[in-house]
Amino acid sequence: MRQVRLMAAAALAVAVSGCAGEKLWMKRGAGPGEANADEMSCAEESESRASIVIGDGLGPGFGPATDRFSQRFACLRSRGYRLVTITPEESARLKSLGGIERETYWSELQRKYGVAP
Repeated sequence: MRQVRLMAAAALAVAVSGCAGEKLWMKRGAGPGEANADEMSCAEESESRASIVIGDGLGPGFGPATDRFSQRFACLRSRGYRLVTITPEESARLKSLGGIERETYWSELQRKYGVAP
């Protein structure tokens, strides 16, 4: 059930950000695979923490969705990530690439947005 919610949240984020570009978490030295793994790890951590908050008596409707997002952002920032908005064109190109080409383009985007030297 947790994975279904995470996938739904990710799909919603992609759909909402479609016109304005895509927001990506980037950090120096991390490729797209590591960034994705860290993002999923932080999402799972925030999901479990939100369940604890609900279980501690605050009850549903207290705002766990907001709490999950703020915890997720804090988790990624604590791991050295920055949230970067890329253009729709850059997003489309990144999604169309695989393997070493994707890694190379990711590095170009990191340099462009000041995440890597």
